[in-house]
Amino acid sequence: MSRIQLIQAMATSVSFQKTTEDVKAILEPRYESMEKYYLLGDMEKLMNFYHPDAMVIDNGINVAYTRNEIKMVFKKYFDKYGTVGFEISDAEYLGCDDHLVYHCKCLIPSSETNVEKVKITSIWKCCKGDWLIYYEEYASDE
Repeated sequence: MSRIQLIQAMATSVSFQKTTEDVKAILEPRYESMEKYYLLGDMEKLMNFYHPDAMVIDNGINVAYTRNEIKMVFKKYFDKYGTVGFEISDAEYLGCDDHLVYHCKCLIPSSETNVEKVKITSIWKCCKGDWLIYYEEYASDE
């Protein structure tokens, strides 16, 4: 069973499951704001979308815990590639009372390979009434 299948099974077994439309309505405005701050290179505002104890995994490359480490990893990425646009496809939205899951495929321009194909899974957690990314994983989709 893949990671996303496991997450789907867990989300559908919870009695307070949210509809795809509910989750999409919560997350789409957040991702639009994140994209704006990403393209501006505004790391401080971008980090406000992450839980203080968040974990970001670049599968097989590195792991960052907490906003400070995540910020350092993202800064290295920005310094290397700049703030490039990206194309999202196959987005999936799942959720229950206090957790939301977003999974998608992403094409990212790269000077080394022209385009990097990446799968992204983000788990959002409700903290004091606000939704924050608690876990995020990037994995090659090659």
